[in-house]
Amino acid sequence: MWQKLFRQDSLAGARVRIYHIHGLPLLTAKGYRKSLLRWSEAAACRFATEVWCVSFSVRDEAVREGLCPSTKIRVLRSGSINGVDGREAFNPDRVGRAEGAEVRRAWGIDAGAPVVGFVGRIVRDKGVRELLEAWSLVRDRVPKARLMVVGDFEDQDSPGADAIEALKMDRSICLAGRVTSGMARFYAAMDVLALPTYREGFPVTVMEAASMGLPVVATRVPGCVDAVQDGVTGTLVPARDAEALADALGRYLLDQELRREHGAAGRARMMRDFGQAEMWAEVHAQYERLLQGSGSGGVAVCQ
Repeated sequence: MWQKLFRQDSLAGARVRIYHIHGLPLLTAKGYRKSLLRWSEAAACRFATEVWCVSFSVRDEAVREGLCPSTKIRVLRSGSINGVDGREAFNPDRVGRAEGAEVRRAWGIDAGAPVVGFVGRIVRDKGVRELLEAWSLVRDRVPKARLMVVGDFEDQDSPGADAIEALKMDRSICLAGRVTSGMARFYAAMDVLALPTYREGFPVTVMEAASMGLPVVATRVPGCVDAVQDGVTGTLVPARDAEALADALGRYLLDQELRREHGAAGRARMMRDFGQAEMWAEVHAQYERLLQGSGSGGVAVCQ
């Protein structure tokens, strides 16, 4: 059945089939779900003529897991597939202190209070429980600090009722909810970004925050190791290690020069290696290459 569906002269007529790997959920899945995810990823890779991966570390995991041979899978430019708009949308020279100050006032945060930001789905896999544990340590060391959480609660992979209650009741935590536009203003209100995730593809929020000149504390897991240069643009800590997370966040909150240095290095890297226009141009060039060689069959893309 699968061979008939995906064979070269299939009804869709696509002689070139690109599969984009944006992440590998199977890395943290268990039991039947892990087996199903492994099978579906392997099938998609098998029937694709080319596999494009969002990051080098995820590519390596895909090969190590036996999902795709190394000769068939590639990473475009430095990774991420989409890049980040550091010239316009996430440019601290365009959206800076004034806009960040407005966000702080709206959420009742003092102008001089150090702010840790978290941006993403509020779920267990994003390390929300570890973030809360680390925050209790950070708050004791830096009493004026505030945690700004941007994102939605989700029923699937919930961090647990106790974690949700703690987030809602802690007066040092600002729950900003989901932000659909103007996200740069929220980064401008932060001093450091925390991403204690268990797995990633290539975290968009890290690219956005770095482009806005923020240092990032993330976990040493596939995806994050591509997005953060440890000791240069931020700090990588072990996954599920709340104490290490708290230590790293505390260092940034107490050292303004370190924040400035790593934040500036992060922005420079985003502009140099992850420009959105340059990434789109590379994707366009690859499609042109494939179209020229596909005859009348065309190109099919699956993500």
